[in-house]
Amino acid sequence: VEKDPEACKPDILLAYELFTESKAVMLYPINLLRNLARLQARTPILALADVDMLLSRDIFEVMLNEKKSEAMVKELRDNSVYVMPAFETYGVQHEAAALADVLVTQDKAFLAAAVKKGIVAPFDSRRFLQGHNCTNFARWYKDDKQYEVKYGDRYEPWVIADRSNVPWHDVRFRGYGNNKIQQIAHINSTNFRFVVLPTAFIIHRCHKETSARHRLISSKIAFDKAVARKKAVDKTSVYGHTRTMFDIAKEQMNQGKFQAVIDPATLHCRSVLSWWSLKAF
Repeated sequence: VEKDPEACKPDILLAYELFTESKAVMLYPINLLRNLARLQARTPILALADVDMLLSRDIFEVMLNEKKSEAMVKELRDNSVYVMPAFETYGVQHEAAALADVLVTQDKAFLAAAVKKGIVAPFDSRRFLQGHNCTNFARWYKDDKQYEVKYGDRYEPWVIADRSNVPWHDVRFRGYGNNKIQQIAHINSTNFRFVVLPTAFIIHRCHKETSARHRLISSKIAFDKAVARKKAVDKTSVYGHTRTMFDIAKEQMNQGKFQAVIDPATLHCRSVLSWWSLKAF
């Protein structure tokens, strides 16, 4: 890569945060880091995808097609985002990860065959249908053209977007829970269209779950039980705190009053970095 002048050169940034209490590990600044990564984009569009998600080969093939990529840039600038249908593999950790590595090199037909075998499925379909149900996977398997879908409560797809006009992540959301859901809800409230890509997809690469993830799940179970039993919820718990923030944000979005909080450093960098000038593209 270093010897090839045409190859993409990755930025490697070391970011750290000092804390004095072990409980702070639950407050991982995920949305701040997403904004930091976005700042590095020199291209007019970017994929809002997490590091454990693998993008299929079709996405790269489309980007290499000048006519198709120009059409994508134009549509995304017109207040649209492209939804990348998301999947996850099943099995023990190393087998599921290896299967994901194979699937991203294959086409949609190969993926659909794997879904029929029960070794891969839409992301989080066993735990949280709301997260990706709006993508309409039944239609996606059959359709060979892009189609628009309507936003539904707690929808949280990974998307490709125009780097300049799509809302930024709100840095008040830390750790697990409601951080990406908040941004997608904000995208919807600012009248963006959700357009599903017809052949491209994204796959979660299985990895060991963190202790913070387990604590969040326990907190969410307790929260959901309290709601189901119509009892008072603990708004100070790990999940209760972010859920309460999201509910407040959603109400503000409905009133047209919501503004995502962006940290001062990101705002400063965006104003001075040469590739973020209005004349960059």
